[in-house]
Parts: sequence; structure tokens; C-alpha cells
Amino acid sequence: MSHTKCLYHAKVSLVLGCLIFSLVGLLLPVSALAADLDSATTIDSSAVGQIASSPEFAVEFPSSGAIGFDVSYPQCQASLTSNPPASTTAYQFAVIGITGGRAMTRNRCLGAEYQVAAGQGLPISFYLNVNYPRGAAVAYGQDGPLGTCDNFDEQCISYTYGWNTAQDAYQNAQQTLQSLNVSDMPSIWWLDVEIANYWSPDPSLNDRVIQGAIDFFQQSVGNVTVGIYSVRSDWNRIAGASFQPGVPAWVAGARSLNGAGQLCAQPSFTGGPVALVQYANKQFDVDYVC
Repeated sequence: MSHTKCLYHAKVSLVLGCLIFSLVGLLLPVSALAADLDSATTIDSSAVGQIASSPEFAVEFPSSGAIGFDVSYPQCQASLTSNPPASTTAYQFAVIGITGGRAMTRNRCLGAEYQVAAGQGLPISFYLNVNYPRGAAVAYGQDGPLGTCDNFDEQCISYTYGWNTAQDAYQNAQQTLQSLNVSDMPSIWWLDVEIANYWSPDPSLNDRVIQGAIDFFQQSVGNVTVGIYSVRSDWNRIAGASFQPGVPAWVAGARSLNGAGQLCAQPSFTGGPVALVQYANKQFDVDYVC
């Protein structure tokens, strides 16, 4: 996540990174970091297919007031050169990014991060990046739940692209967990919607992308909760203030725990409840359950 996350991800020389690498030795070469996003986009559109049947779903968040953390691909190269200060926070859940900063990409250390959080007994949910298609990515919006879209039907392509990118992320997560002999799939999924990614200047087309991703989880997966991570300013520019899909909101931008509590009381940009608020400390992006 680049809005609040990229401000703090570079500072993450933390216990989680140490645990990850001691657990699986998963350390990407430094020279690979800049190329990671681009190389991760080479996903064959024919691979976007059916999800496995009858998944099991894990119970998720603790009650209001619980504090957790979120991590993703930037933590794959957490520094091991110094001993981070011991955390005084008893984290109660984790949110893990399954994409690599854009739709149709991969967090290459998803399995390692999942093992660390699960090894601590933490409930886990996942988030994925969404964005509007351009260039070769438009191919991912051609065929889907609406059939085959006409090349000039931007509404159809946008919706189909959102659905297919959510399906691709879900399949990737499912395959990763299966490789760890984990049958439980998280039952809470977040869509990361922020201005750092590419979006159409037409909010109505962006709305279709977002709605397609929501509908994939609600209609194809089922038995899950899907919410949206963003800040109001990004949301208004991308989707327009009038688009309120009514799903839970994960709000970024708080500067402290007290600030997180205050944002919980504010109306959300989605029209649904504010479920989580993100703030940062010296070690993690931290998340507070409203």
C-alpha cells in the first residue's frame, strides 16, 4: 500500500522481517527489488480460471479495540543489520498483502509472512491491490462473468477486469496456502484503492473495476467479507464521493492510536462501517479494530 504504507515501509527493520528470513531464508537480491513489480506482471491471462471448490474459511478479527499489523512485499527485504527494539504491543491479528503493488502481481514472500503470523497464533486476513487496466492489461477484461466484452465496451471491460484481478489474487492465495498444507482461507478480504496506482480519469469506469472485484468475492467465493482500504481524498478522486458500495472501510491516515479511535467515529467513504483504522509506529503499520 503506497499511501500511508510507502511512507513507513522503508523504515521496517523489524522483528517480523527477522522471523521471516530465519524461518524460510527468503531474501530477494537487492537488485531485484526495483524489477519485482514489472517481472510479477507477466501472468498469462489464460491462467485466470475457476477457483477450487469448497474452501474452508478461518475466523477473523478479535473484538473492538484489538490491535494488529499489516505487511506485504516491501517487508520481503527487511534489514537484518541491526537489532530492532522489542515491541511493547501485543498484536492480535495480521493483514497480509497478496499482490505486489498492482493488480495481477505477486507478493513473493506471501507464504513466509503467512507462516510467521500463523506461527504466532494470529487471525489473518488478506488484501490485494486494484487498479484500472491499460495497455496489455486490458486483455484481462475481455472474458469473464458478463461473457466476452466488445472491444469498445469500457463498462464491460472495466467490470470484468475487476472481477478477474480479484479472482487471480484469490487463486494465488489459495495455491500458496495449499503449498503450506493450510486448508483455511481467510474470510476477510480488502481491496487496496489508492491514487498511486493507475486509474481512469472517468470515475464511473473505476467504479466498475471496484464493483467487479467486490462481486467476485461476494458472488463467486461467498461466505466472506470484502472491504476497501483507502483514504477519503483518494477515494473521491478515483471513485467519486457518490459511489458508496456499502462495504466495510479500512481507513488510512491516523497518526496515533488516539487518532485511530477518532477516525472510527467518522462516516466512511464506502457508505459502510469503518472497521479498521491504520496508523504507524516505529516498527509496523498498525491497525486498530473499531
